Amino acid sequence: MTKIDLSVGRKFAIATGILMTRVFSTKLETNPRRLMFACGPAASDATFALPNSERRFDVLGLGFRPGKEWEGPSEIFVEEMRGDELRIWTNCRLYASTGIGPIYVLTDDPDVSFSYDGNSLVPLLGIPEDHIEGVLRAKTLLPLATRRVPDGIERHRMM
Repeated sequence: MTKIDLSVGRKFAIATGILMTRVFSTKLETNPRRLMFACGPAASDATFALPNSERRFDVLGLGFRPGKEWEGPSEIFVEEMRGDELRIWTNCRLYASTGIGPIYVLTDDPDVSFSYDGNSLVPLLGIPEDHIEGVLRAKTLLPLATRRVPDGIERHRMM
């Protein structure tokens, strides 16, 4: 497996978490498990760590092309354990509702998307009507926000 610049990947993970964080109420139940942001090299059909009932975290994985980390993640997936059911969404996309966020995770399932409450995944129903434009906004917004993450912060534990 080809290596990536993990410091850049971690900065993207931090910026993604910051831009995804929303505090709001929803009719859907927030997942009680904490969310871990992970980064690594992009690889088709790769997952980082399959959730199971003993694990404490769900995973939002960001895959990067080596040497092109500053372009942003080329692969995004979500691994979620809800009750005893494992759900894995590959081919996810980030969506920005405006040019300044917030960012949501859109899945291939038109009925499932996610936000983040600073602790756990928050399931949302459906995808926005402007999802194509919103994906483009997120692709512009995330690298800009990531460049504002201070050097060295990615080495700190954020738990």
